[in-house]
Amino acid sequence: MKTPIILLTGFLGSGKTTLINTILNTYQDRKISVILNEFGDIKLESHFIKNQEADVIELKNGCMCCLAKSDIPSTIQKIIDNTPNTNYILIEASGLSDPDPIKETLSSPLLSPLVTLLTTICVVDTPNFLATINKYPLILSQAGDSDLLLFSKAELIDSATLSQVSTRLRHILPLTPQLVWDKNLDLNRLIPATENFSPNTQVSSHHHQHDDLTSYLFTSAKTISKKLLIEFFSQNPNIYRAKGYFTTPEGEEFLLQFVNGELSFPQGSSPRDYTTALLFLGENLDEDKLNQQLTKLVTPSLPR
Repeated sequence: MKTPIILLTGFLGSGKTTLINTILNTYQDRKISVILNEFGDIKLESHFIKNQEADVIELKNGCMCCLAKSDIPSTIQKIIDNTPNTNYILIEASGLSDPDPIKETLSSPLLSPLVTLLTTICVVDTPNFLATINKYPLILSQAGDSDLLLFSKAELIDSATLSQVSTRLRHILPLTPQLVWDKNLDLNRLIPATENFSPNTQVSSHHHQHDDLTSYLFTSAKTISKKLLIEFFSQNPNIYRAKGYFTTPEGEEFLLQFVNGELSFPQGSSPRDYTTALLFLGENLDEDKLNQQLTKLVTPSLPR
């Protein structure tokens, strides 16, 4: 029997990891493996997966669409060999990747006897969609390659804005089902919602959103305060997305989430490798400048 795969796509900060956490929490009676994408050697993404019992595998060093033909087949084979009773495999494509190369790999002669792509879900960052759609055409490419559009953060906007987003996407992708992700959403609808549709054949093209958006990873064995981080982001408006973990001088451990101007500090933990590890994505980031700024902000831990 083939192992079903659910592919999650969506632009930076749309809510893909939150959806994974929701799925894992809802279906704790099922064996679900998760494949995540890392931008460097430091494991950041897995710190945002709350279910520690989940089988989480991270692909390092690059955009998942670039890794599709090399790393994904071996990773899936490893999951099937080590956990043959896996009910589902969730693949979270990076926010800068087009899902089409991943889908092609999953249907290749090497993997098609082992897995079946059940559905591709595009998480749409509803509050920021209208402001970013023209600037980042990759967003439409991700939506066009999906079988279902899931509108996230709908509670943050009014009904008129939600209607605008829905109408815009309905005009471009008239055959793709839409669901609003709110507290009333039945997760069982995510898959059945695509059952009446054949695999997506609507027009899409392969985009690489790599030219303008660059990444920078900062690591340190020292601590940093939340107040200084807030000031840092206010001084660097070209940062679009950031995530990571850090410890304050007082010894408190936090995760960091930043997307499109919104900064939050969920409770978390820092591994032993680094006290602070922060990944930044933005337009033409000056790595030297960011490194100088952050190096000045970190301090040794306060004595206890």
